[in-house]
Amino acid sequence: MARRPYPTDLSDREWELIEPLLPKPKRRGPKPNVNLREIVNAICYRLHEGCQWRALPHDFPPWSTVSSYFRKWQRQGIWSAINHRLRQELHQAQLLVPPIDDPIGERYLLMWEEPELNSFSIAALELLGLTKREAEVLFWVAQDQSNAAIAKVLGCRQGTVRKHLEHIHRKLGVQTRTAAVIVALEKLGLLKATFVAISS
Repeated sequence: MARRPYPTDLSDREWELIEPLLPKPKRRGPKPNVNLREIVNAICYRLHEGCQWRALPHDFPPWSTVSSYFRKWQRQGIWSAINHRLRQELHQAQLLVPPIDDPIGERYLLMWEEPELNSFSIAALELLGLTKREAEVLFWVAQDQSNAAIAKVLGCRQGTVRKHLEHIHRKLGVQTRTAAVIVALEKLGLLKATFVAISS
């Protein structure tokens, strides 16, 4: 590896398990000059740091290439296959790829088993199927900010914040701000789901 290593880089063992599950280049035409291990490393880095695609360090492949591969593998169900393989082979390993389901379709998000690597960030919330502005609104809701405070921070009207919250509630299948935060935490693996039976 020509660049300096990052703590989020795949181990050799993890890469040995993941590489066979990635799509092979087409036989016809020129082979893409892309290091797929570096693509996966860049995706892991983005989730951990919570940065935008454009903010990826320059020693990774171009951010547009990384983003393109992430979304293509998402559509092809590659993250599901990786998730299944790693859960079978690496029960106590560092890297896990749990599926995240949302009303729009299946989304898959790289997650890390170690608690300190989990991230409740705007970038992570976007991967749940929220738009960037919806992710920003939910992020500030989780900080216990009022609609008025969020509107001030984001430079928009309170009505716009309310409209974004309506979209968030619909996408996450909830009816309240608190429920939206809890569901997001559960989907990101930051909160274990518990079910309590309440008798009437």
